[in-house]
Amino acid sequence: MKKLVKRIFAAGLAAALALSFAACGKDNDEEKDIQTASEEYAYRTESAELADEIVGDYDSFSYYGDKIYFLSKKYPDESGNGVDAYLNIVSTDGSGFKSVQLCSCADMADVSSPIFAPDGNGYYIYMDGTEEKTEYLLKTIDENGTEVNSVDFTKAAEHFLEGLYVWRFGMDGKGNFYVTDYNNIMVFDRDGTYKGFIETENGVDDFVTDKNGDVYIYQWTGNGYELFKLDIPDGTEEEKPKAVDMPFEGYNNHIISGNGVDTDFYVYDNEALYSWNIGGEPQKLLDWVKAGVSVIEVSDVFYAGNDTFACAGKSFPHEYTKFSKLTKQLVSTGGRKEIILAGTEYSISSLIKNQIVKFNASNDKYFVTVKEYKGENISQLNLDLTGGNIPDILITDSYTPTETYIAKGIFADLYEFIDNDGELKREDFVPNLLTSFETDGKLYRFTDSFTVYTVIGKTSIFGDDMGITVDRLNEIAAARPADAEMFAGFTKTDILTYAMEMSGSEFIDFKNGKCDFNSESFIKMLEFANGYLNDIDFATYFDDAFWGRFETMFSDESALLMVCYLTDYSDVYRFEHTNFDDPVTAVGFPCKDRTGTSFVVDSGFSISEKSPNKEGAWEFVRTMLLPEYQDCADQFPVRNDSLDKYAAAAMKYDPDRINNAIVMMGGMALSSSSNSSEIGEPKQEDIDRMNDIIASANGIMSYNSSVLEIITEEAASYFSGSKSPEDAASLIQTRVQLYLDENA
Repeated sequence: MKKLVKRIFAAGLAAALALSFAACGKDNDEEKDIQTASEEYAYRTESAELADEIVGDYDSFSYYGDKIYFLSKKYPDESGNGVDAYLNIVSTDGSGFKSVQLCSCADMADVSSPIFAPDGNGYYIYMDGTEEKTEYLLKTIDENGTEVNSVDFTKAAEHFLEGLYVWRFGMDGKGNFYVTDYNNIMVFDRDGTYKGFIETENGVDDFVTDKNGDVYIYQWTGNGYELFKLDIPDGTEEEKPKAVDMPFEGYNNHIISGNGVDTDFYVYDNEALYSWNIGGEPQKLLDWVKAGVSVIEVSDVFYAGNDTFACAGKSFPHEYTKFSKLTKQLVSTGGRKEIILAGTEYSISSLIKNQIVKFNASNDKYFVTVKEYKGENISQLNLDLTGGNIPDILITDSYTPTETYIAKGIFADLYEFIDNDGELKREDFVPNLLTSFETDGKLYRFTDSFTVYTVIGKTSIFGDDMGITVDRLNEIAAARPADAEMFAGFTKTDILTYAMEMSGSEFIDFKNGKCDFNSESFIKMLEFANGYLNDIDFATYFDDAFWGRFETMFSDESALLMVCYLTDYSDVYRFEHTNFDDPVTAVGFPCKDRTGTSFVVDSGFSISEKSPNKEGAWEFVRTMLLPEYQDCADQFPVRNDSLDKYAAAAMKYDPDRINNAIVMMGGMALSSSSNSSEIGEPKQEDIDRMNDIIASANGIMSYNSSVLEIITEEAASYFSGSKSPEDAASLIQTRVQLYLDENA
């Protein structure tokens, strides 16, 4: 069997991994100080990418004895039962790969992912299906995948009255097994004897085991992920999982089993890996970027003993199966200069972190470290920047007050770097995107990708022109049935919020510290907003009847305009075929002399004017503007040539292509997806139309909470009838101008 193993080495804070022991054995204190300053104990990563003839798609990973075990499955081309399933085994350095077939489509069988116990045995469930019945077997294998035992637990599985499909599979320290179909859990022992049945309220995402061998489930409860302890049912009372207090948010965290010695669990998020004992606080063990691990490539993490961890997942962008082993040891910066990149947990994307890891592994002059502001600490970012504590690179998003930072002269002009680059030039990039970012002809901020924020409606109602005014909307509304909603599910505040996000630059000029809320166009916007609800009872408004008509409200014209984010060349095409059943026009949000269509930037980057390492900062930033990175963007890329490739891909059928365009319904974000096999793929004319929409965008969407708070507070006096729209607008003008004067 042919195979390709590509080995990759990286280290915490280092790309060159040669340890600097030149001063070892010498008594010179000065030389010792120099060595100490350039070295520290951190996690060093050794990775391997395995491109092999792995059959089918991989499932979850397991780990034992420095080997990674993972299931791969290939389903029949035609609809039918059974699956070709293989157990794949490989060492963490990519060597010794072997594949063992566990079942085939011809057998009408299926298997669960294996789990390995401390005793060195692996266990999986074999489901042997026939038209009459399904038999369930607990299979035991050794570390080479060889079967050593098989136990029939079909009788126990009969407690799932409608048939058991194995969603997740777990094992406790006493040799009891836990099987769930996602909603409920059955327990049986090594002999296949039924031990009990546990009902859950929110389903089971996974099983994890603490240091005592007790089993817990990790599940989504509606307010984040939570942890629940399981007890084997004793039949005396209805058994329910017992909630465990977690001293961390359960939104972006993954919990994995501990080491069976002194740690209950390990927890990891997009930033770091922590150890955690129940009743205590998480202890940070390693930072992914510093350790040289790209979190976008991590699907599973395992404790491997002796301060060592193993990771498994798919490499980006090639999607080879990838394994990493992290070992704590003395590593060196290699004399390179540190570039500090800062931003929020939302602005520093996994793609950017992946790029940092690649940069650090290959650059011999600089290494990038990340300073991430989380949750309530975001206000600290503002204090740091305005106080002069400025990183070399700042990553911002739509909720960062970037205009204020630019007005304070914090950032360098990126055009100077582009013009002197030698490889990059201004003509490489989407022209109106560059223009939208400019301030007085200078580029203080740019991005690696973008989405388009707009409003679409039927061409038969709104015409072909992109851009619309409040007066025109009122004319159209007057000609429609009284119960037709222009924007469904919107409140007065929603209208003002979208007006500021999508066409706010018509009323406020952060660049020059001026605003124009006394204008006739803003007064008309206030009056337009006053036609909407004061507030919405979500449970009442978004009831079953609403969801029943959501798919048809735009086609039957009971709702006329859709606010949406466009992230793919196929989005408008899909809206037309699944929501409107008619051609649409991107009219944008109503405004006086703009299209009302904006660019949305999740990760904008700037370089500090006072950075002592501006050249190094640019050396990293430019890597995000080169084709290798741009061709892998998961939104619209900023390079023209990469954008053409992105468009071409949208016209080709790809069963793995994910397209979930976002529809805004008041304050709610809804996913509008469709099956391309039913509606086909967009054609060149659809691509051309999307390019026209991109070319019509003439601003960067931003959200300034301070300005919006002023607007909504003063507008409320008009909405309540205590002030005229002109008086409310005047108060808004005064207060916002004062805000600009104080923050310019």
